[in-house]
Amino acid sequence: MKTKTLTRLLALCAATALAGTVAVAQTDKAPETKDADIAAAAAFTRITLGSSGGITGGGTGKWLSIDGSGKLQLRNGRGAPTIEGQLDKQQLADLAKDLAAIDWATIKATYYSGGADMFQDDLLVIIDGKTHQVAAEEGFGPTPLKALIGRLEALHGKFAAAEK
Repeated sequence: MKTKTLTRLLALCAATALAGTVAVAQTDKAPETKDADIAAAAAFTRITLGSSGGITGGGTGKWLSIDGSGKLQLRNGRGAPTIEGQLDKQQLADLAKDLAAIDWATIKATYYSGGADMFQDDLLVIIDGKTHQVAAEEGFGPTPLKALIGRLEALHGKFAAAEK
């Protein structure tokens, strides 16, 4: 991707974050993203990450949900209280960048290595009114998906630690 195009994409993300929504453009389909692709970018309305699997099937109990304005809610385990927070503009722009790196038209619904009793990340993303659900064994799946999940886990950790 050319530097000029990346600069425009980041500027678009920052500008729309100021307006309360985050623009999402597809950036990994081709080496160069056209202005029309950026103009046709969709806004996400919800991202939810949960955990399931493991020996008991209940996962770790961690849960995170972010709406398009950056309002965040999380739990740090089963029965834990809900913690609320607000993403800043840079966090929203970084999240938009990770969302844009995923080709949602080709993403699979499941990614597993075949192991038993493994924890899995349960991801739900709503972009432009379309719901995408992915269940991926922790650490398994395409690089852009792992990057998004990694960012969501980092946000979970940051806001959970701030509550202590």
